[in-house]
Amino acid sequence: MGGSPETVRVLHVDDETEILEVTGRLVESNHERLTVDPARSAGEALGRLDEIDCIVADYVMPEMDGAEFLARVRRERPDLPVVFFTGRDADELDRTVLDADLTAHVRKGVSADQYRALGERIEGLVGAANSGATPH
Repeated sequence: MGGSPETVRVLHVDDETEILEVTGRLVESNHERLTVDPARSAGEALGRLDEIDCIVADYVMPEMDGAEFLARVRRERPDLPVVFFTGRDADELDRTVLDADLTAHVRKGVSADQYRALGERIEGLVGAANSGATPH
């Protein structure tokens, strides 16, 4: 997509409805290219991988943790960007999650800065995926 005005389809996976609503609204309001759709479970998200350009997911979910979820996503869509948007610090996540290409971590918070940062990470990862570059 590299600089084009095309829409980036983001699937946000979280079991908390309020988090899904707030995140979608705030990310879309700060990043006009991003369209955020909710998924209330990892299983639902895995069934929708062909429809999206990026996944934003909580790390702790009832069905599986973030490492297992990422492994399953990578089996089907190895180049799909995944951002873990979680209340946990990066050092609390499985190291293999953060070492994977096209994977990032943004800490949840109540500040509008967190949602701006999330949108920027999504745009950066999708841009890197589309150009074949490794994100930094």
